[in-house]
Amino acid sequence: MFNWKEVVLSLSIFIAIVAVIGIGLQSKTPIVSSEIEYLEKSNDSILEEVKEIDQQLLQNQQRSDSLYQSSEQIKKYVEEIETRKDEKILHMYSTTDMGLYEFFANFNSQDSISN
Repeated sequence: MFNWKEVVLSLSIFIAIVAVIGIGLQSKTPIVSSEIEYLEKSNDSILEEVKEIDQQLLQNQQRSDSLYQSSEQIKKYVEEIETRKDEKILHMYSTTDMGLYEFFANFNSQDSISN
């Protein structure tokens, strides 16, 4: 004969196991969704920080480029001054003693003191 007690007992154990598994999955779902929400918020804040850092990087690159251009202009100016200095020194070396005397004789010491 067919034993209904064993079938009912087996069926009730199966339902209990399914219920326990279902309750376990339901309890994990809110935790997972809250973790997902937290991670999404964290991701958004990190993306905002990355945008700010990118803007700062762009500003720093522009400053760097500007400073580089300024330094290049200063180097050119210094080279021009050194060239003029060298030309003047060369002119002084090539000038005779008499030429130097005539050049410095045109200075009036009284005028240079009063200025």
